[in-house]
Amino acid sequence: MAPLMSATSHAQTNIALNAPVTVSTPSTESYTKDKNPAQLTDGKFAGNDFDEEHKTSSLWVQKGALTWRVVKDPLITIIDLGAVKPISGVSFSTAGGRAGVQFPSFIGIAVSEDNRTWHYHGNLLGLSRKNGAPPVEGYASFHYKTLDLKTKGRYVALSVIQTPYTVADEIEVYGGENEWLNLPIGGEKLNSLKDIENSVKGATTALLVQRRVDADVKSIKAAMAQSTLAASRKNAFLARLDQALAENDQLRLPDGNVRTTLPINDTHRKAMAVYGEFLATQNVQPLTIWKQHRYAWLSHLQKSARQERVSLEFSLFKNQFRSDAFLLTNADGREKRVTIQLENPPAGAEKGWLEVQSVAWTDTYQGIPVADAFLPVEPVAGGYSLTIPAGFTRKIWLIVDSSKLKPGTYDSALRIEGKIVPFRLTVSPITMQRPRLSLNVWDYTDGKSLTNGASRGINSKNVQSAMAVMKSHYVDSPEATRLVLPWPGEEDYDQNHQLKAPLTFTEFDKWVALWPEARNYFVFVSARRKEKFAGAEPGTAAFNARLARWAQALGQHMKSLNLRPEQLMLAIFDEPGLRGEKTNDEWENQLIADWSRPIKGSGAGISLIANPVWKRPDLLKLQESMSNMDALIPLTENYYRSTQEARDYYQKHRANGTDLWLYSCMGPIRLFDPQQYYRAQAWRVFSIGGKGMGFWALNDIGAGETAWHDYAIPASYAPAFVDTDTVYNSVHWESVREGMQDFEELAMLQDAINKTVDLKRKRQAEEVLKQALDAIHSAYVFAGQAPTWEQIHWSNNLPAEIYDIHLQRVRKMIETLEVN
Repeated sequence: MAPLMSATSHAQTNIALNAPVTVSTPSTESYTKDKNPAQLTDGKFAGNDFDEEHKTSSLWVQKGALTWRVVKDPLITIIDLGAVKPISGVSFSTAGGRAGVQFPSFIGIAVSEDNRTWHYHGNLLGLSRKNGAPPVEGYASFHYKTLDLKTKGRYVALSVIQTPYTVADEIEVYGGENEWLNLPIGGEKLNSLKDIENSVKGATTALLVQRRVDADVKSIKAAMAQSTLAASRKNAFLARLDQALAENDQLRLPDGNVRTTLPINDTHRKAMAVYGEFLATQNVQPLTIWKQHRYAWLSHLQKSARQERVSLEFSLFKNQFRSDAFLLTNADGREKRVTIQLENPPAGAEKGWLEVQSVAWTDTYQGIPVADAFLPVEPVAGGYSLTIPAGFTRKIWLIVDSSKLKPGTYDSALRIEGKIVPFRLTVSPITMQRPRLSLNVWDYTDGKSLTNGASRGINSKNVQSAMAVMKSHYVDSPEATRLVLPWPGEEDYDQNHQLKAPLTFTEFDKWVALWPEARNYFVFVSARRKEKFAGAEPGTAAFNARLARWAQALGQHMKSLNLRPEQLMLAIFDEPGLRGEKTNDEWENQLIADWSRPIKGSGAGISLIANPVWKRPDLLKLQESMSNMDALIPLTENYYRSTQEARDYYQKHRANGTDLWLYSCMGPIRLFDPQQYYRAQAWRVFSIGGKGMGFWALNDIGAGETAWHDYAIPASYAPAFVDTDTVYNSVHWESVREGMQDFEELAMLQDAINKTVDLKRKRQAEEVLKQALDAIHSAYVFAGQAPTWEQIHWSNNLPAEIYDIHLQRVRKMIETLEVN
């Protein structure tokens, strides 16, 4: 037998070539058509051909690559080398950074001689760090690789956590020295591969913290390299940064607990202190006050813009909340305590007219920090005080509540460490009423949902805070699970299918009491395929009769609460079309028709809603699932990506009296443009004649326990910052409230247009409204299609001012028509 290659040549010896592979798939769904795991060791790397069906050249559509939609991590691949062999390393080829596909957060390596007793040899991501890392932003393919193992085995297992899709091209195993066969196998002994999961949390979190520090040190060094800083000063800075890197290499987080606020730890604080001192050498003032649009993308390493004058502008109708923001950069090596004082406040202002929020920096699972979470800055001694870490820029967000101010124009100022920031505030005498647009965020704040796991964020400790944050932002359509309703059994009906006794509404009444001012009460029935009702099969006379009596009882109970029956809105089944679109299987529609037919026929007056995702609902054979609905809530992206025939179909239903809503369910949302994804949704609903909008979901922070630990949340959908015992406002959540108010102003202008008799002004106002809607539509729709995940990214550089510019024109036109 020829000897194996020397240690310096291990990378050339792939001993897994054409080796058998098994993949654990019980908790996954295959995404690619080809399911043959043998491709993972065939030695053939996939190409980058453009796929016409998916309109991409990404790795996951390439022949030779395998992709799974992960339901539960990890996905485990086991490679059989055929005999016990020395092993010096492994590599795993994958891709991410596009269409919601993310790079792995963990690749555990284990070896075994008998496929029963396993030995853990670490996380490939950590072992691969010295060989580089994939880019934080943008699509790339990447080979995670290590040659630092010194072990042996016949079987090699990789436990991969890559949410929500696991993408694999080639897996290679590299040979080692023959004498290693006489050494112990080493590593941590495992009872089973499942034991690897016990080390995932700490190892993953530590790597993501190290990634943050590594990335920032690299960026700071790059900025220094481009500067004209003297070599002696530069070298001193670089020495401190290298020391931070050395500390970073020693990081251990056994329990994985960390807050992802920045600076993330003392090592990161030291590196950012160097950046603060470096900024000072670049003619940046120790405390620089500057400004950009409040919703514009901001990098935590972004150099402050030089501005002659910074000012704040607020223009509001009476009874509104509107915002502005400015930035403070600490160009120093020490944290800075800053005092902000308000001078010449508006005369007669009521307490609470102004909120001052410090926008916290948090890192994300994707490795892109965001300034999003609001931390209230409480007034002290006539001013506000906050701390800015060295090298950081802090966004200061101000919210004015015009309901606490008298109409007029006020010129105030903020005094910040001796510098003056003018503060102009204009409150119109025209009052904005409660927005007529309805808002649902799938909150599940009912008692049963809080205890049965339906909510992945809101709990019994933070529910009061969550409801306060929702109500202040105009949520008027709370949602509960089916457990909030009474569900009679077969024994509760007599032979004529009449209820023998009144139903018990204890849980329902407690939930309704939480939301006394709600316009609608959504309940997700979540009917299951072929589910019986009170013992009766769907479609039978007994099923229809019993369901009708139940619906009547619901309607009567709504009246007993002094509510209208139609305020109770039942969603029978979630997202019909999601499962049957490709198979042309309409069982979902049959289910909805079976349930909706007797409910509508009962005359109970309660409402039915559906959120279809069919791309061509107009082609469905069974139309009752749509025609029986009182409100249709198509997915926003589907509505704009669909054909004109599909959009006409929804508009025909609207013309016939069905309410039309839009909802969005993309994520992770922390990196989405707040205006394009949230604020503009209200504009889109207005443009299609809609009545409401929804976002999945304020209660969904994924697998994590708190939004302050985003490393544990690969895909969060909650726009607010949900903590274990409270919920914080955020830039994203504030954009929802602004959108709600925008809708009302657009509607106010339409009202004014409808009632004015001045034809010239009517035409002017119609043109203002048209231009506003066209501008926002053009910012959202790309080449006739709804935007992709990348296009809706916060850093997409779309003009942030466009909403305010057109809203100001709308507001002026309302005032012109109302005054005259």
